[in-house]
Amino acid sequence: MDPGTRSALSRPGMTRAGTLLDALLEIPPSMCLENFYQDESDARGGFSSTASNRREALAQHLQAAAHSDFVLVGEAAGWRGCRQSGIPFTSPCDVGLTGTREASASVVQSALASTGLAPRVLLWNALPLHPHPALQYRQNRTPTAAEVRLGHNALLAALTQRRVICVGTKAARAVSEVTQSVVPGVYEKFGSGTVVQLRHPSFGGASRFRAGFDLVAEAWA
Repeated sequence: MDPGTRSALSRPGMTRAGTLLDALLEIPPSMCLENFYQDESDARGGFSSTASNRREALAQHLQAAAHSDFVLVGEAAGWRGCRQSGIPFTSPCDVGLTGTREASASVVQSALASTGLAPRVLLWNALPLHPHPALQYRQNRTPTAAEVRLGHNALLAALTQRRVICVGTKAARAVSEVTQSVVPGVYEKFGSGTVVQLRHPSFGGASRFRAGFDLVAEAWA
């Protein structure tokens, strides 16, 4: 990480939970991009949780993780999990809400619990909104580079003074862009660094994610 980026990440107030939530609420939605923390999102998708529920859940998580020393970064919110729960890498049931269950979230939550790192980790997405095909609110879509850049300010705040675990190549690419540094893979030399990339648990990657996560936990915890 270059000195300019490190300075930007250390600006006063950037670690406050309110700053992160405020930055997220300001990201504009579009026909193919849902900001599910805004009240208007309740009219779309027919989900059980409300924007108010999701804001409250995220605010509680941000408060609990205000002094965390790790951040787990994903690509974007998926409709089965964060779109309904408000917190990345969780399903609604993980935060006391009703809705669907996301398989990747279950894998991540299991890894956090078994390694004992859960209280020390902020959960975040490079794009903290839900990208979907037009008018198809219960489907996911790979976000464009321009859409991911909408989340850069919030991502910078989330990375502040934390070791960074990127889940998947797209999350690693976003972190690399905002920090202007190379993100090594978990089987490269990462132990003395502050950022690493893991295999995403989706599409058959659960065992590789878990193995990589265990290596990171052993090296950094």
